[in-house]
Amino acid sequence: PAVMTKRTLKPEAIAYLLEGLKTQLSLTGSDLDQRLEQCLRASLRNAEAFLGYKVAMSDVVQTEKYALQIPLLYSPVARVTGVLVTSGDFIASVEDYRIEDGVLFIGTDIPGMETVQVFYEAGMDPDEIDADILQAVFMRAASLFEHPADQVDQYQRASVNLLRPHRLWK
Repeated sequence: PAVMTKRTLKPEAIAYLLEGLKTQLSLTGSDLDQRLEQCLRASLRNAEAFLGYKVAMSDVVQTEKYALQIPLLYSPVARVTGVLVTSGDFIASVEDYRIEDGVLFIGTDIPGMETVQVFYEAGMDPDEIDADILQAVFMRAASLFEHPADQVDQYQRASVNLLRPHRLWK
């Protein structure tokens, strides 16, 4: 099977970022929260794509062909919460593993396994996110919120300048 991933932002990460965005926009109440969250998620995806790593803490499920070394697709990896291997109807939990430089190493080979599923948390806790990264995410989200039509604006350049020092260059 091809590599499949599912990433779900942690509710507490979204709540923290949403409150920061509302402060940025001097908004109170929750009437606009759904629209603000859409703008925030778009801004966050844009910043993470530019940076080359995940900012907001997320739960990730990564499924792929069984191997003893599994490169984890989202970084930074905060912790692995579980590893399952499967073959047909057989499912086993793996306890013997380690993480090194974003790669999961399974310690003991289990012959005949077809897939491996890794459950992990990736991203940063809100108090670990640099202020300029948060500001860039908030600036872009505020721009999307205040000007929903496509446009060329100064916020994008300013937000990119705030993100640039934190980018992983490959």
